[in-house]
Amino acid sequence: MRIIKVLVRRGLYSHRHVTFVCSVAVFGVTSFGLMASIYYGYYDPINLLSSVDDSIRGQFRRWSPAGYQNIHSRLNTALHKKEGCVECGVSRHKARNNPGAAANPWHGTLTPTGDLGWPTCSLRWAAARHSAHVKHLNFSVSVLTTARDLHPSVFGRLRSHPLPYGWKDVPEETITEAVRLLGDPWDSRLFERGSLTCVRCAVVGNGGILRGSSQGTAIDSHHYVFRVNGAVTEGFEKDVGTKTSFYGFSTNSMKNSLIAYEDAGFRKVPQGQDVHYVFIPANSRDYLMLTAAIRGIPVTSGPDKGDHPSQYFGANQGANRFKILSPEFIKYIKDEFLNSTQMIEFPEVYMPSTGALMLMTALHMCDQVSAYGFITENYMDFSDHYYDAIKQPLELYANHDIIMESKLWAALHAQKVMRLYQRPSNH
Repeated sequence: MRIIKVLVRRGLYSHRHVTFVCSVAVFGVTSFGLMASIYYGYYDPINLLSSVDDSIRGQFRRWSPAGYQNIHSRLNTALHKKEGCVECGVSRHKARNNPGAAANPWHGTLTPTGDLGWPTCSLRWAAARHSAHVKHLNFSVSVLTTARDLHPSVFGRLRSHPLPYGWKDVPEETITEAVRLLGDPWDSRLFERGSLTCVRCAVVGNGGILRGSSQGTAIDSHHYVFRVNGAVTEGFEKDVGTKTSFYGFSTNSMKNSLIAYEDAGFRKVPQGQDVHYVFIPANSRDYLMLTAAIRGIPVTSGPDKGDHPSQYFGANQGANRFKILSPEFIKYIKDEFLNSTQMIEFPEVYMPSTGALMLMTALHMCDQVSAYGFITENYMDFSDHYYDAIKQPLELYANHDIIMESKLWAALHAQKVMRLYQRPSNH
């Protein structure tokens, strides 16, 4: 301030000009210091971006949600390409002391970086490096339904496709009431990253390959665990673990599972303060159940009229415990990855399976994904479910193309986009 007063007093510059020049200089020095701190490892840029995300999502995402996701992704990419590994527990200054080192995507040990200069633990590194299936991963597609979908342009587009790929023939009030009741209406994330720099997720299917696998500890070691449908854990903790972060289902699949697998021990869906629920909008009844669950009242109409959601999810559940997949995300998964011939033969019933949608959700939300209990090439050597008392063959139905899905998982595993748990048969 003293310098400004001297220059103004001598008549060399106006007060406004001197203030502007000094402000630019201070901004430049501050920016240079911040970039140097990131470069030499004093700040973790991923955590820095996460804090920015928390502060601006209510403004920038409101203006352009897709544009925000694109810029956020490009910022991460630029930081990764600079040098070394900033994820998986390896800081940038450590990478400088060991050039070309990054974290192994599954064990946390040091391995060379990819030819793109990104840490190999980053899913975006794998998506950019590998072939057709992986290059089709589109991180700008909204995974979850948010208030953005109620904008006239988006709402109109969704009204042109039937469920589960849109909202055609669904009463407008059914949709709008459910979407407006969700938590932060502009938050398209399943979780807050917090201090985590490399988010590891396990998606647990119910395949018989898990029986006798002793994978429970490995599953529970992930930051987040996704389970689906008849997710029996009691009595199978050693094989499937106990942790549940997200339970994925449609109202129909949840109710059918409670009936079909009751004798196996599935008498209630996962509950607890750490459990969140992800609806798959296969039918209008899913929006009605979601509305009732958030409002804490019985379902008001449809085939589930009179049902108390608390009997499934527990009492006093807040809106932040519930999410619902975007119909456009389901359509994108079907079009890009699972466009089966069954869509032509059985267009009114075919859709990706619950397990497939939860696995693809994790692939678009997490940095590392491991899949357990999904069918593999030798699926006939195992029972349909890990909790089957007697070995049962895998049953195939017209509404899902499980064989096509299994080939997709094998391809993504081979391309190191995810890790698919596989093992030889017991005989």
